[in-house]
Amino acid sequence: MVAEPIFPGGPLGWPADSRFAEVLFQQIALEPLLQQSIDGKFTGRLATEWNVAPDGKSVTFKLRRGVKFHDGSDFNAKAVKFNFDALIPTGKSSFVDWESVEVIDDYTVKVNLKKWTNYSLSSFSYEGGAFIVSPTAYEKNGVEWMRQNMVGTGPFKQVGYERDVQVVYEKFADYWNKGRPYVDKIIYKCVADPMTQEAALKNKELDGMASGADKRLADLVASGLKAVTGVLGVGAYFPDSAHPDSPLANLKVREALEYAIDKEAIAKALSYGFWGPAYQYAPSSSTAYDPSLPKRTYNPEKAKQLLAEAGFPNGVEFNFLVTNDEPAKSVAVAVQANWLEIGVKANIQILESAKFEEYARTGWNNGLLYAAPPGPSNWVRTITGVLDPTGANYISVARSQEYIDLFNAAATSMQKDTAKERAVVKYIYDNVMCIPVWEVVRAWVVQPYVKDGGFLSHAGAFYWNADTIWLDK
Repeated sequence: MVAEPIFPGGPLGWPADSRFAEVLFQQIALEPLLQQSIDGKFTGRLATEWNVAPDGKSVTFKLRRGVKFHDGSDFNAKAVKFNFDALIPTGKSSFVDWESVEVIDDYTVKVNLKKWTNYSLSSFSYEGGAFIVSPTAYEKNGVEWMRQNMVGTGPFKQVGYERDVQVVYEKFADYWNKGRPYVDKIIYKCVADPMTQEAALKNKELDGMASGADKRLADLVASGLKAVTGVLGVGAYFPDSAHPDSPLANLKVREALEYAIDKEAIAKALSYGFWGPAYQYAPSSSTAYDPSLPKRTYNPEKAKQLLAEAGFPNGVEFNFLVTNDEPAKSVAVAVQANWLEIGVKANIQILESAKFEEYARTGWNNGLLYAAPPGPSNWVRTITGVLDPTGANYISVARSQEYIDLFNAAATSMQKDTAKERAVVKYIYDNVMCIPVWEVVRAWVVQPYVKDGGFLSHAGAFYWNADTIWLDK
């Protein structure tokens, strides 16, 4: 039994309508064509081979034969086309570069792309959300029924669903990977209250749950539970550098703000040993991480000097926009105190999700906005939602043509190019396009008897291997 603080309130069985939260529950019953590991490597799931055209304008997949959907119908190229044709019109970021889908033969499908990026294959893996469901079930029952019922090819089939309460799965006897899964049943419980989660884990009413790397995780580990952790990104603040009337448009002011943050002390005080400071906008677990970049370590005197050189000897004042979660809120309070020591007044505003998304989409003036961290598997892909060259999000962060050119060069190479990725990292660092503060650690906490769940082995933080997990009890 697994707990999640996120509720499956949206459409479960129709991926075209799904939002982010649903994929956590879909991964048990539904499968994509590919699987991507945290190091960026791909393996086949419903596809056995994939070939990218030399010009990057298409990807051709050879499909796994002998696969059945949970309703007994056959998985084939027509089923893939049916699903992908429904995904393309959604305009979701994972599918925005898909042009069209062609059936070559019963077990070969070709996806034509509008353009190639070296993260294009990610859209066909778990984190892309391109799960394949049964066309037969859709045609028989309709879209409303599908939204509540997952009919896929995965190792488990859905047998129960209580909105905002739980999703129940049982082993799929005709799963294509014979001998798997190893357990007979999985129940995904939706438990919002942290105290209830903790009590259920300690009483062994739950086998595991996703967790933040915080005091509660430390307490659970101290009680005998096992933590699986990994550095998946960087917590950073993005200054308004696009409005020339904002003090934050001045490079020296941005540099001063970073030098004024005692990142080591903040990490020591708040991380409970799980995470450390960040000095660039690439996590140390990523190939984009550049160890040659010097660290802007805590130096309040230098910060004051830079403010004076920028024409602000008495400091500046701005809004500090952060999300309503931890450790973002606690880190913001600590950073605010550091800045006050050099005469900088940061007015913290705790944002609910709707307001946060509004700022990210429409911009902000004279302030810093927190951003969810990019992951390590393909760093360029994961920052597109923040510092993409089009400026569709975080539009108050200025993007020079040089930055745009560097980003596009890294994104459009046929393979991941570490040197090009690091050139983007260096440009962000040199121009303080963001102020990195801490390395974000994601965690799963499980009972000691939970084995081989593959937690944090996927490119996406909250995916795991339902087909290989087993219980040593």
